[in-house]
Amino acid sequence: GHAMREDVRGRLEFRLTYADVDMVQCFFADYYRWMDRAFAELMEECGYPRRASLQRRRGFPVVESGCRYVGRALVDEKLSVEARFVHMSNRAFRVAYDFARLDGAEVAHGFTQHVCVDIDAMTPVAVPDAFRREVADG
Repeated sequence: GHAMREDVRGRLEFRLTYADVDMVQCFFADYYRWMDRAFAELMEECGYPRRASLQRRRGFPVVESGCRYVGRALVDEKLSVEARFVHMSNRAFRVAYDFARLDGAEVAHGFTQHVCVDIDAMTPVAVPDAFRREVADG
């Protein structure tokens, strides 16, 4: 794999509403929605937005994901999520997500594992060189 650039980040801030919480705290599945949005910000930040990859007939579907919840998030609290690339191989890459309250308290840590595919054949292909250059360190 390749070392990843530390300065390429996708970041969001958002306030929790009643639509985001169950009886006790933030609903667990909502973190995945915010991970997807932070991934979109990350791709924009590195200069390879998803619409550009679609024009090149390349997609990056998620083949594995996870989230570890380490703190509670309650209605009306503001959270941030930051996405960063943590690993890249020839045909795949991993993104890590860190959720925190704005006072810095950790809330959750997630990841998504993506594979690069030709979206016409839906077969794995190499990560495009232009994309790799934007996110790999060196």
